[in-house]
Amino acid sequence: MLTVAAPLVADETTRGVYPSVAFAALVVWLSLVVVIYSLRSFDVQVAPWTAWVAGGVTVALSLGPIGLWYLGRDGLGYQISQALGVGGTPYGFGDMDVVLSWLDCPRQGIDPYAAEASSCAVGPSNYGPAIFWLSPTGLDRAFAPLLGVIGVVLSALAIVWLMRQTSGFGRITLLLVSASAAWILLQERANLDAAIVWSAVFLVWLVRSRAGLWPWIVAAIPIWVLGTWKYYPFAMALALLPVLRVRHGWSVLVGFAVLTVGYLVWAREYVMLSLASNSSLSGGEFWGIGRDVAGAFIAGEADVRTGWGWADVLVGLIAIAAFAWGWTLVGRCKIRASLPDRPLWSVPLTAEAMLAFGGASAAVLAVGVSGFGYHYKAALLILGVPLLARLTHRGDRAVRQAALLMLVLVVIGMFVTTNLLLTSLATIVVAGFLAGASVRRLLAWWPWVPNVGSQRRDLSATSTPTAG
Repeated sequence: MLTVAAPLVADETTRGVYPSVAFAALVVWLSLVVVIYSLRSFDVQVAPWTAWVAGGVTVALSLGPIGLWYLGRDGLGYQISQALGVGGTPYGFGDMDVVLSWLDCPRQGIDPYAAEASSCAVGPSNYGPAIFWLSPTGLDRAFAPLLGVIGVVLSALAIVWLMRQTSGFGRITLLLVSASAAWILLQERANLDAAIVWSAVFLVWLVRSRAGLWPWIVAAIPIWVLGTWKYYPFAMALALLPVLRVRHGWSVLVGFAVLTVGYLVWAREYVMLSLASNSSLSGGEFWGIGRDVAGAFIAGEADVRTGWGWADVLVGLIAIAAFAWGWTLVGRCKIRASLPDRPLWSVPLTAEAMLAFGGASAAVLAVGVSGFGYHYKAALLILGVPLLARLTHRGDRAVRQAALLMLVLVVIGMFVTTNLLLTSLATIVVAGFLAGASVRRLLAWWPWVPNVGSQRRDLSATSTPTAG
């Protein structure tokens, strides 16, 4: 609304553009609020077989344009990419190609973080040094197509699994976003952010289907490895909190924390270099989403501010308000006593909260705290869809309406590429809401939190590996 009124716009080049962009975003936002909060019935049924449709769409739209490009049908591949909103030429697993090119630098005795890295790689690295533990494996750029295809298949299986864990509006949302610009861009680039989705799904699937402490240990390993490469996945450790109800479960969290602190101390020089690189990734230009992009619109600045201005603080406050909103609404969902035979249902929404926090934490840190992310960062929000879908079935009407609003904002954040103000704010609001909602539920697993159960229970009993 500040941008619509444009009282503080000083740049003449933005005065006639930003208010129209903001007005479009405001119309969409107000329309959603009016429609959703006028609904009285939330019942909708979606056939389970549509999960495989979402998986098929993911594979077809990710690999189709790339295949056409390599078959010489450049024009058709380009048109499909443009229609999806992915962007320019479907060059095929470009981010994987960049990462694999970095691995060649240590083999040539070149510092992959120095400017000289351009002679052995696409450009200097901004990942953690643990990525170079892969250099002795012999992986190089020739493996990019193979790893890219494997990644697309894993993502397709992940979205199929997520759809089978939800119903109603959740299935509709996932079916829609399987064809979204953000989701397809994530696959087409083969960015390692997709592994956040795989790791979160693997965590919940494994601890649901296997009893004892070892599934938690196994599931924590890929999360830690991802953290050593991209740092912000370390925050996903909070999704492991339910392990505290397993005998000796505290050892998993302590071990994860010790390894993380040790790695960050050992790699502190590279950590600071990577964080500085990521915080200014936008380069002052409009080519992604995040706090700095939204802040530039609100402040009427023609160039993106890579630091924290007053408008950035305002966007940060919006994210905090969304966190509080999610925290408060989920607090209305009653906690019942422990159920030893179905541990992940002992506290309602536990499995969904574990998934949601995985995506929300990465999105909050990348596009909120760091300030900028490519559009595929919005795709991480699909991990919150099962939680939001379950909330649409709650008895409290305010909870159902808010959850449905967030599901629509997930679709907007992943589809819209022409209104960066709307996309940035939608992504930040949903990420904040999911973070608050999931943290509230995960903290209910702390052994000393009241009303979770009068006695601490052992989760070594076998759980039923079906959606609850």
